[in-house]
Amino acid sequence: MAPAQRHFHSRSPAETLRLGAELGRRLPPGSFVGLRGDLGSGKTTFCQGLAIGLGVQDPAAVHSPSFTLVNLYEGPVPLAHLDFYRLSSSDELETIGWRDLFDDQTVIVVEWVEKILAAVPPSWLEVTLNFGEGDERHIRYTPHGSASAAWLPPDER
Repeated sequence: MAPAQRHFHSRSPAETLRLGAELGRRLPPGSFVGLRGDLGSGKTTFCQGLAIGLGVQDPAAVHSPSFTLVNLYEGPVPLAHLDFYRLSSSDELETIGWRDLFDDQTVIVVEWVEKILAAVPPSWLEVTLNFGEGDERHIRYTPHGSASAAWLPPDER
């Protein structure tokens, strides 16, 4: 049976940020979110919104860790933000301390999650951002595993 998806429409970066914040407020500690989308589709903006929703101390400091691969942000619910655009293979995960990031407190968000699908936990949320006209984005949430379906906000379609 295919997972129940939710669809959202963002007309601006501010709306993408708002949608991320709404989801961030719903995520329990220890959640895993994988982001998909072309370059410039709003993955980092969405992640900044997640940081706002999680209560990260300085959500404006959230930026794509394209070269460092991992950024950690403190807050009531810590956020580990990973960007695997430059990752050559999933073999590199061990060199960045992948297993050490998983605990029952930290929310992990991975941009370019499609590069590491074999390594994601059994319950996770896939967020796909697609271009629309101008600043518009079509955002789709796909839960994987039974727990992640409870994280979803109501569909806006």
